[in-house]
Amino acid sequence: MSAERFSGETRIANAIRTYLRANGYEIVQLVCPGGQATYSVSWLDADGTRKTCYPDLLCVRDELVVGEFKTRRSASDRRKLLNMRSSATARAAIAGLCSRAIGRDLRAIRFVFALIHGEPPTVPDPELDEFIVNAAGTVTRHRPR
Repeated sequence: MSAERFSGETRIANAIRTYLRANGYEIVQLVCPGGQATYSVSWLDADGTRKTCYPDLLCVRDELVVGEFKTRRSASDRRKLLNMRSSATARAAIAGLCSRAIGRDLRAIRFVFALIHGEPPTVPDPELDEFIVNAAGTVTRHRPR
């Protein structure tokens, strides 16, 4: 990972951490670049293939946010998030691990799958939430229509 990309992702991680705390989220997992994730999620894909993901972000308020972050929008992160969103097994695994981490039953909570990046969208993502971090570190949330 280049130093520029590493520092860009660290800036995004720090900005999203500040935003989440200021907005009352409980952070279960926030993985900074080069860091090691505590939690992983495994599930069977629609074609029966076992998938495993170490989400960059898991946090809870009145919704459970599962996020991946990069300095720019990432097509592979988008596919990964959509794949998890479409799997009842993945959602159940995420709810279970977050429930254990914070000591609250989250089986009925609303899920939000989100791309987190520093690239202003020309067209918002039609299916996923986006948390966009500008150069000043301000976070703006875009919700799909």
